[in-house]
Amino acid sequence: MNTGRSFAGRQVAVVGAAGGLGGAVVEALRREGAQVLALGLSTEKMRARHPDPTIAVQRIDLKQPLSIGEGVKLLAELDAVVVATGVDVRKPLARHDDADIDRQLSVNLRGPMFLTRELLPKMKPAGVIAFLGGFGDGRMALPYYSADVASRAGL
Repeated sequence: MNTGRSFAGRQVAVVGAAGGLGGAVVEALRREGAQVLALGLSTEKMRARHPDPTIAVQRIDLKQPLSIGEGVKLLAELDAVVVATGVDVRKPLARHDDADIDRQLSVNLRGPMFLTRELLPKMKPAGVIAFLGGFGDGRMALPYYSADVASRAGL
């Protein structure tokens, strides 16, 4: 990860740290010397993926606003936050039930909005919040991704 900017000593939180993209971000930041806080649904999965004891692990559920508030309560000032999480339901929209749509909106749109609101007071003045993954800008649509693309485009 060559960003042209050093992350040595910087405090960075990564949401979705147990997943493929989030896990890779955690490892890259760790190699660059960042102080990393791994956030995600399963502390067990995050600890298994990131056994380095210098990586702090905290449970957070983007579907639950109370979990978001609890998950970020312990955070100190942050230089950056990387949100590398999301969910999609791969089937025609006509076959999505209410729970499918609600889950995608909660994880891909509402959760990151609630998370951002909670994190803003903890960000350093030049801090950055980056949202990665999926069809992030909503310009690319493939069959069976309509709700996923809509939720990410809303973000």
